Amino acid sequence: MIGIIVYLYFLINGFIVSRAIFKDKGFFFSLWMGLAIGNVILMAGICIPSLIFGFNKLAHIVLILITGVISAILLIKGKNKDFKSWLGIENKCCMNWNIFCALIIPVTLLVGIIFGNHVLGEHKDGEGYASGQSTFGDLSMHLAFITSIAEQGVFPPNYPLLNGEKLNYPFFVDMLSSSLLIFGTSLRTCIIIPSIVLTLVIAMGIYFVAFKITQKKMASILSVILIFLCGGFGFAYFMDNAIEEPENFTRIFDEWYHTPTNYNEHNVRWSNTICDMIVPQRTTMAGWAIIFPCIWLLLEGLLGKKRKSFIVLGCIAACMPMIHTHSFLALGLISAGAFFIFFFNNKTKEERISYIINWAIYGGIVAVFAFPQLFYWTFSQTSGNQSFLQYHFNWVNGWKESYIWFYVKNWGIIALLIIPAFFNADKETKKVFLSCLPLFIISELIVFQPNEYDNNKLFYIVYFIDVIIVCGFVTNMWKTLKESKCRVYFLILFIFLGTFSGILTIAREIK
Repeated sequence: MIGIIVYLYFLINGFIVSRAIFKDKGFFFSLWMGLAIGNVILMAGICIPSLIFGFNKLAHIVLILITGVISAILLIKGKNKDFKSWLGIENKCCMNWNIFCALIIPVTLLVGIIFGNHVLGEHKDGEGYASGQSTFGDLSMHLAFITSIAEQGVFPPNYPLLNGEKLNYPFFVDMLSSSLLIFGTSLRTCIIIPSIVLTLVIAMGIYFVAFKITQKKMASILSVILIFLCGGFGFAYFMDNAIEEPENFTRIFDEWYHTPTNYNEHNVRWSNTICDMIVPQRTTMAGWAIIFPCIWLLLEGLLGKKRKSFIVLGCIAACMPMIHTHSFLALGLISAGAFFIFFFNNKTKEERISYIINWAIYGGIVAVFAFPQLFYWTFSQTSGNQSFLQYHFNWVNGWKESYIWFYVKNWGIIALLIIPAFFNADKETKKVFLSCLPLFIISELIVFQPNEYDNNKLFYIVYFIDVIIVCGFVTNMWKTLKESKCRVYFLILFIFLGTFSGILTIAREIK
């Protein structure tokens, strides 16, 4: 219980920091940013006192005191406002209670149910514990990291099975659970509670980034639905002759890795975000929770020309290498693309100088705080290891089938609509799309880890932006067809094609 209180304390402090930075934003935006900042404070902030005192309760108490002092100062500075105004309830926000309760909460609860079924659930025979298909391999590793970090009590931590070898795997999210564990929280709870909170941050992040790009609530709602329930056309392999042979369909729920989003025999490799990414891959989950605030801040800085956004972006991005290195790399490549593509938005010499200064601040903060992490943990693991940074074109397809068909089959309706969506988009949205191209191209040419499949952690970020742009296009079509009765069927067909494979996969995991 104490561990949960400690975690809640940091989330509240994150909200206080968020309200101080984003005074003009509404409550739900501040809640989203606050939850993200609160997690970053605990994940990354504990490093400094742990270097001095070790990873123990004393280090956490020191961080609690430091965070409390900062929050108290921020609260005193904002004391001239009444509580309702300070919360931002009266401020205009693209998200309201209806959207939060009818969309964000149900999506989060759906993921929470799967976490409950997959993390240290009691085996049906009453002996031992069980996991689901998707957590069969990953969970054991993360359990080992969480318990060993708490037991070792040292920082930086070592690998649990390699005495004296430092833990180079991005461990900040597991260390967050270790923080709860050392305060007496059960192992199962210290995994599930932060996971549900981070899922909430992801769901809200998708919505806010989608609205930032499209300026449409309908497009933002569709983006959340299609990203969480994502899947391509893999369901077709299970519908073939299903009436005469129903076992062809029912095997989705019984056979090992025979799902419409993960069916290697037929080169279906685009996994559902809930079942194969968020639930089993804790670092990916944490990385996505942080990269969406970073993308929003990047767009806010570029489109609104706000230096404050670049400063906050630099501070958050600097903590990302050991939260999720792939998300940090993805953000870096998107940022590099955006720097050149948005440069010509600045017409005067003064605007261009200010633009370069903003980027220098962002890059400088990242260089000072992120590069030491990369050199100490990441590069020391990859240097001299030929399993990292290999040239490899065509991701996991490997020319088993045509390049275009592979992405059509795996990305589904998104792949079919992204080109017309691009040409239908406004000028700034086109620039957002083009900013992601370096990430896609490099991910297609270079494998960044021993397993080529894991490049999907880079591809997913491009995919998320593509989903948002396509949902913006579909929303425009919905408005264009407002006099037509067929627009309802058009929308139903779009949602069905974009989610049916994912829904079947999720149903299997819940089962």
